[in-house]
Amino acid sequence: MSDYENDHFFEPATEECQDDRRPRAFGGIIGQDHIVPRLRQSLRNGGLPQLLAFVGPSGSGKTSLATVSARAGKCRHARDLGDCCGTCPICQLRDLNGLPSYHEWTGAELEQQPTWWMREGPGILDRPGYTLFIDEAQDLSKLRQKALFRQLERARANVILATTHKHEIVDALLNRFGANVFEVRRPSLQQAVGLMWRLCERLDVRADEEHLARAAQHYALDLRKCVDFVYSARGQAPDRNVNDEFLRSVLGVACDDAQLSRVTSRPLAL
Repeated sequence: MSDYENDHFFEPATEECQDDRRPRAFGGIIGQDHIVPRLRQSLRNGGLPQLLAFVGPSGSGKTSLATVSARAGKCRHARDLGDCCGTCPICQLRDLNGLPSYHEWTGAELEQQPTWWMREGPGILDRPGYTLFIDEAQDLSKLRQKALFRQLERARANVILATTHKHEIVDALLNRFGANVFEVRRPSLQQAVGLMWRLCERLDVRADEEHLARAAQHYALDLRKCVDFVYSARGQAPDRNVNDEFLRSVLGVACDDAQLSRVTSRPLAL
C-alpha cells in the first residue's frame, strides 16, 4: 500500500471545507470491502463502469465513494494501480469541480436549475471523458428521472448517482445501472474507531479507545459525524484531550455511567 493510500484526507486548507475531510483514494474508504475491490479491478481492466450508483444510509460514505471513483476515473495512472496515483495533476487537485469535464450537482440543485440542464445536460452526457455526479438523486422529480433514463441510453459520459432513498428512484432509471448499483453500508464499530484513531494521530488529538467507541456508538457509526467529532476535539477539547468531561459536553450523556456495548467479541485492533 502506497503512502498516498494511507494519506486518507486532504491537508486542512486555510478555509477548510467539508470535502477536505473526505478520503481521496480507495485506500481511505472503510467498511466497503464488498465494493472497493470490484472498482479497483474495473480500473485495472480498462476503467470504471460508465454508470455507477451508490445507495445507503446517510454517513455511510456514498459521496466519498462517488468522488474517489470520479477522481480514479480521471487519474493518469489508476489503470495500472487500481486506485488514484496521488501524483498526477488530477490527483493534486483539491476540488474536481475545477475541471471542465467534471460536473457535480445535488438532485435539489438540478431541480432548481432546469434551464441549465436543458442547455448543458444533453451535451455533457454525450461527451466521452466527462463525468456527471448527482448526489441525493432522490430529490430529482419523477419527470426528470424519467428523462434522465431516456438520455442514458445514448450517453457516453460517466454518470454517478448517490442516494439515501433507493425506493424514491424510478425503477427503470436504477435498473439502467445494472450490476453497478452498490449497496453502501455503515462501518463496524471496530472500523469506525480505527478511522477516528488514525485521524486523532494526524491532528495531534489524544483519545483512548473507549472514548472514541462511545462517540462512534452515539453517532450510530455515521462516518461524517465521527470524523467531525475528532475535528471538534482538535479545536475545542482542552489540550486536545478527549476525556469524560469533553465527551459529556459534546454528546450530552453521562459518560461515567455509560456502558460500552462491544459490537465484536474481540478487542478493537487499532
